[in-house]
Amino acid sequence: MEVDRQQAYIAAYAREAHGALQRFVAGERDDAFLLRALELIRTYLHVPRLATSPQPTDLPIIRLAQALQCHLFDRGFWRQLILLWPQLIDVAAHLGEPLIHAELVKQLAIIKANQGDSRATDLLYTSLLHSPQFPQLPAALQADVLHQVGTTLAWQGKLAQAHILLDQVLTLVEQHPIDPDHRNQTDRYGVRSGLDVTPMWESKAYALNQLGNVAMFQGKFRLAECRYTACWTILNEYGEAENLACVAHQALGWLWLHWHQPKRAIPVLEKGIAIRRRRQERENVAINLVYLAAALLQQQQLDRAEPLLTEALPILRASGNRRDTGLCHLYFGQLALLRGQRIAAVEQWQQALAHLQTVHTPLVEQRIFMQYSLWLLAVGEITMLRKVSHQLYTSLRQQGLQPMDWGRLLVRLC
Repeated sequence: MEVDRQQAYIAAYAREAHGALQRFVAGERDDAFLLRALELIRTYLHVPRLATSPQPTDLPIIRLAQALQCHLFDRGFWRQLILLWPQLIDVAAHLGEPLIHAELVKQLAIIKANQGDSRATDLLYTSLLHSPQFPQLPAALQADVLHQVGTTLAWQGKLAQAHILLDQVLTLVEQHPIDPDHRNQTDRYGVRSGLDVTPMWESKAYALNQLGNVAMFQGKFRLAECRYTACWTILNEYGEAENLACVAHQALGWLWLHWHQPKRAIPVLEKGIAIRRRRQERENVAINLVYLAAALLQQQQLDRAEPLLTEALPILRASGNRRDTGLCHLYFGQLALLRGQRIAAVEQWQQALAHLQTVHTPLVEQRIFMQYSLWLLAVGEITMLRKVSHQLYTSLRQQGLQPMDWGRLLVRLC
């Protein structure tokens, strides 16, 4: 009798999960719905099991999680994902659902990478890539995973390894014809359902975008611009001009910012932010606000820049994104300095270092430290100068940049 009651109790969760998935497919997306769905998943995972073997009620739960995860990520529910997704990954593995398992692992790895937890990220991707099931996954999902791993390697400073994997994505795409008429089916925010595998053409665009990052990290700004433009072209060809093209908007705006072309950077960043706000991508909105503020600071528009940084900082802190939180403090420091507030500027840069020292940060992102090193020397901030110099040297060594790369960056940034 107790067994029957327990099975009925668990089966009720499955019915609720199925109903939630139906509402999601029908277009329900508000935060209250997402929180209820998360609570449903959480409580299900804590129900005592009568057996260690997979339960027929497990599948509706992990399908719901797979469908929701992109939206949960975009809305900033990172802490909940980190707590629940390892358990869901175990459930998917025991169920023998390699596609769902790969999607769940990939999403958790993306969060870990964005938070700078390189060890956890590497372990997740290594387990996925070396899984016997990986070669049997759809080619489109393989390309997506390889792109994500290449992205992680690029932002860890492992540029040569990243280049190899991103080239593998392009090769895989070439080996599998792309449907020129394919268009993403999205919700009213412009977001594709997490039940749909990332299409090949999208992975190609993203791989080109990350190859642009690799080039930019090496000081090859013109090559980066070509790759970002190629990414933008693909996304436009597949009907994403007012949607996923925000990826290229961010990349080009970021490049032109560091290339000292704020007049070009500002409108493209503003366009990207408008799209990301509609898609409710809180974290991506925040880092784009930081870049837009930095471009405005180049034009001495201090009063326009400050509210952007003020909006971005709590979002970045809440997500645990150490690199981007550090960048926000970096530009708050420049803002203070441009207002003649020397002590406040140094305090902000100390906070920036406290974050950037805990995660690899490409040299190009530390342009402000490079530009103001001589100022620190001139005003006698020797302790701060030593810390900044050590930070720059550490980043230089981690990226393995050649003297020619370092020279190119100095010319471009300073």
